[in-house]
Amino acid sequence: MLQRKFGWEGESLARILAALRNGATLLDPDRIPPVVEGNEADNRILACAVEASADYLVTGDRRHLLPLGRIEGVRIVNAPVFLNSLGE
Repeated sequence: MLQRKFGWEGESLARILAALRNGATLLDPDRIPPVVEGNEADNRILACAVEASADYLVTGDRRHLLPLGRIEGVRIVNAPVFLNSLGE
């Protein structure tokens, strides 16, 4: 999917995937609240962000996730807002 969506190939893709694996924490939340009706994938993402006590959930999902703004202390923002917050 990363290859198709972002056009990453070969060594670049392998390097990015390795960085993600090294920095990732795998979660399997006990509860997955039905926040986004009929969208199990988005609900799983929200549940993981909450379980991890994340400060931010960075997404481009303007339809389901960004309109929520915040869930259980997790700010839901797009990439430009997140990058701007790093300078604060």
